[in-house]
Amino acid sequence: MALTVGAQQGLWLSGAELARLHEEHVRAIGTGLSLEVALRYARLDAFTTPLKDMLLRLSPHDRARLLCTFPFIQVPQPRAYVDWLFAHWYEVDRPLIDAEGDQGHDFNFDVAFSQRERPEAWALLMTWSQDLSAEALERKVMRNAWGWEMSRDELSRFVGANPALRHGAAEGLMLPLEELRAHFGDDRLLRRLDSVVRMERAAGLAPYGILAHPPAFDWALPVLGQWNEARRRVLPRWLCDFELEENARRSLLEQLCDHDPAMAMRWARVAMRYPGNTSLIVSVLRLALDSRAPDARPLFLDALEGPDAEARPLAIAGLVMLGEASAAWTDRLLSLTNDAHPEVRLHALAGLVQQGQRQWLEVLRPLAREAAAPGVRAQALRWLGVLDGEASRPLFMDVLAQAPSRGDEDLYPCCSTPFLSPELREAVVALSQLGTDEDLSALLELVQRGYLCEFLGDLLAQHLVRREAQP
Repeated sequence: MALTVGAQQGLWLSGAELARLHEEHVRAIGTGLSLEVALRYARLDAFTTPLKDMLLRLSPHDRARLLCTFPFIQVPQPRAYVDWLFAHWYEVDRPLIDAEGDQGHDFNFDVAFSQRERPEAWALLMTWSQDLSAEALERKVMRNAWGWEMSRDELSRFVGANPALRHGAAEGLMLPLEELRAHFGDDRLLRRLDSVVRMERAAGLAPYGILAHPPAFDWALPVLGQWNEARRRVLPRWLCDFELEENARRSLLEQLCDHDPAMAMRWARVAMRYPGNTSLIVSVLRLALDSRAPDARPLFLDALEGPDAEARPLAIAGLVMLGEASAAWTDRLLSLTNDAHPEVRLHALAGLVQQGQRQWLEVLRPLAREAAAPGVRAQALRWLGVLDGEASRPLFMDVLAQAPSRGDEDLYPCCSTPFLSPELREAVVALSQLGTDEDLSALLELVQRGYLCEFLGDLLAQHLVRREAQP
C-alpha cells in the first residue's frame, strides 16, 4: 500500500536503497520487496554503481524480466538504467537465454516485444516473425502473457515483410479496416465477417464445447461497428438471430451503440415486438437514459407501452429526464403512482414533483428509507438529490452514518476495492453535488472509515480542483 501511494505521489529511491531492499528480500528467502516488484512502483533517482553491481549478480532471466514487466503497472525509470538493462540483455543475456531452447526463445521474444519501440528490438522481431504461423502470431503478439498489445497499425507493420503472416493476419481480421478492404474487396470482406459470426453461432450451439469459438470474432467486432457497410448489411441480421449466444449478440449491440446509437434505438424499438430481447433492449434504454439522448423519446414511449416489465421503469425515468410535459402526461403519471411495479411508481412520483407538485415528496421521501428493495431505495435517493437536495441532506447524512466501518481485515489484500452499496453511492453523489464544507467533511469521514475507492477519490479530487483552480 505504501508503494502504491508512493507511486501516485512520486516516490523516489536511490540505487543503494533499492539494492538494500532486494538484498533483504533475498536474505528473507522471498519475503519483503524484490527489485522487480519495487521498480513497478518506485522511481530511481539515478542509476548508480551499487545498483549496477547488484543487477550483475542477478540471473539473466531475472535481469531481462525487469525489461518485460506488466505495462499497466510500469513507472518510468531513468533512461540510463533502462538503456543499460536493454544493452546488457541484447549483447550478453539474450544469447544465454536463447541457448535454453524454445522456452528461452519465447522469453526473448517477449522481452523484444515489450521494447519494440527500439530499432534493435524491432529488427529482432522482424527476423523472428519470418518463422511465425498465424496461430503463433495470435498467441505471442496479440494475446501475450504480459498484457502488452499491438495496435492494428503496428501489427500491419509487423507482418509487412512476411506475405504468409500478413495473409494470416488479414484472414483473422487483425489489420486496419482499409487494409482489410484492400485485401478482400468489400463484398468478400462482408462475406468473411458474416462467416466469422456464423462460426461463433455454431460454437455456441455445439454441445460440450466441442467447437472452439473463433478468435477472429473478437477482431470482427470493431470492424462490424466502424464500417458503415457492415453495420448496415451484416450486423443487424445477426442481432436478430436468436441462435447466436446472448453474450455475442450483446457484443454486437455494444458496437452498434458505440458507433450508431440512433440505429441501436431503432433496432430496440423493432426488437420489442419479439420475446427474448428484454436484456438487450434494457441495455439500449440504459444507454439512452445515461446519455440523455433527446431523440430517445419514441423509444421510451414504446417501452412504456410495451410488455417488458423490466423496461418500463427505465422508460418512465427517461421521459421524466427528458422533461415530458402535458396534461395527458400528468394524468398518466398520476395513474402510474398505483402501478404494481415499485420502480414505476417511484419514477411517476419523481415526475409529478418535477412538474411542481411538491406534495408528492412526502410520498417519495419515505421510499428512500423504507422500500423493500435496495435498488428502489437507491433510485429514491437519486431523485431526492436531483429534486430536493438541500432539504434531503439529513437523509443523505444518515445513509453515510449507517454504513458499517471497515476494519483492517476488510482492507487485505491492499488492492481490494471497498464496496459501495447502491444507497451509499447515491448518497455520496448527492452530497458531492451539494458540495458545502459540511458535505465534503462527511465524505472525508467516510474515507477515514475505510471507504476510499476510485469513485469517491475522483469526486474529492474534482472538488479540490474546483476550489484550488489547479490539479
